[in-house]
Amino acid sequence: MLPADFYTGIVAELYGPLKSVAQAPEPYAVFVREAGSPALELGCGDGDPLLDLRWRGLDVEGVDSSADMLQRCRRRARKQGVDVVVHHQRMEALDLVNDLFSCRAEWLKGDYFNAAGVLLHGHAANLQAAVDLICDRIRQADQVLSALGDRLRHRYRDPDLRACLDTLDDFCAGNLRWSLETTRYNGTGIAWNGRRTGRVTFHHDQTAITEVPEAATG
Repeated sequence: MLPADFYTGIVAELYGPLKSVAQAPEPYAVFVREAGSPALELGCGDGDPLLDLRWRGLDVEGVDSSADMLQRCRRRARKQGVDVVVHHQRMEALDLVNDLFSCRAEWLKGDYFNAAGVLLHGHAANLQAAVDLICDRIRQADQVLSALGDRLRHRYRDPDLRACLDTLDDFCAGNLRWSLETTRYNGTGIAWNGRRTGRVTFHHDQTAITEVPEAATG
């Protein structure tokens, strides 16, 4: 059974009153302040410690696979007078890079259920603005992941941990290259220009990365 199927109905309603331990918010607040924001709490449930982090003024959003738990979270936020943004999605489906590069091909087929479509519906003025927001989030996530990896390598001199972190770096790099080169997203006859940074623009026949001034690179 998936967590989203378990945390529904009466289980979701009784989760808060019956849980024996509440997550202390302070360690999370310290981490967000050190690592930088925006941040995303995976499996935020009914709002602990997400709501406390928002009450402290931290730029944190939440994601959870249970719609009922998110409904409880929103109710608690309204009662506490806290603004909160939560997303109904399974954690393993949060793949912004693939969403970005598959978007053009999916939209041509009439499939708008991806990160760009969600942003366009509620947060972005147009498709290019949605793409720019996704690129900004990817860049921020990359910076956080890189900084966290450096801290772990410095703190723990464990060769197995280093090997895992190196493998994660290789996986991310390989996934990006595949997204840039695959005909599944870019069609046939389109060659990637080798550029990894710049402005991402959707054209009818390809997704292009073009050079922009360094200060505006996304």
